Amino acid sequence: MDWSRVQPEVAGVTQVCSYDRAGMGWSDAGPRPRTGSRIASELRALLRGAHVPGPYVLVGHSSGGLHVRLFASSHPDDVAGIVLVDAAHEDASRRMPPQGGGQGDSRFTLYLHAFLTVVGYARLDGIWFARAGEFSPEARRLANGIKQRTEWPFAYASESLASEETAAEVRRTRHVLDVPLMVVTKGRYAGIRRLPADTQERIKQTWQELQTDLVGLSPLGAQVVASNGDHYVQFDQPEVVIDAIETVVTAARRDAR
Repeated sequence: MDWSRVQPEVAGVTQVCSYDRAGMGWSDAGPRPRTGSRIASELRALLRGAHVPGPYVLVGHSSGGLHVRLFASSHPDDVAGIVLVDAAHEDASRRMPPQGGGQGDSRFTLYLHAFLTVVGYARLDGIWFARAGEFSPEARRLANGIKQRTEWPFAYASESLASEETAAEVRRTRHVLDVPLMVVTKGRYAGIRRLPADTQERIKQTWQELQTDLVGLSPLGAQVVASNGDHYVQFDQPEVVIDAIETVVTAARRDAR
């Protein structure tokens, strides 16, 4: 559902595949711990099992940015380009102010979040179902079905519990990626509006610095800021994400020639 406003447009340019990680959407739960390296290896197994040939342009949003970077580090020959959509950074927990989510949640808080989700405070990977009106008709039907499932809150919590290990994996494998790279960054920060003004500025500045650092992952890296987009840029300004993907696909094809 995250890509329901992006995938149909990009499909006019190239083959597009999206999937739900283990425990998300309609996917079965996967083995724990839910580290980024495990998720990346499962993605590779999925692509091989579905007979989707590479090389690929990988698109990762939020924590998915860490997963596609781990995939690229482990299988560089399979990656032709990367698009990071307001992607997480491995050093966010060290550098972001506490109010910006930088210190991470306790295990108790994460499990409590999963429990509350099951009993009624339903969220889908950070998207309130109140936003379901922004989905395509097909995605809305899928969302209504997923609300009845209980696996994904625990998958979400499991990934969160392994977030520091995932960050460490990304740090260990970080290296220059010699592929076209586009970093799409949000321009709005609605979630911090109630915080003190100086805290808001610190959060914004730190996030921008982390996003700029991601651009440096490749000598072919570039950044675009979605001025009207919050964290889910693909809903707020899907055209920005579509253009970024198509730009990287074009560059990857040119490099291949």
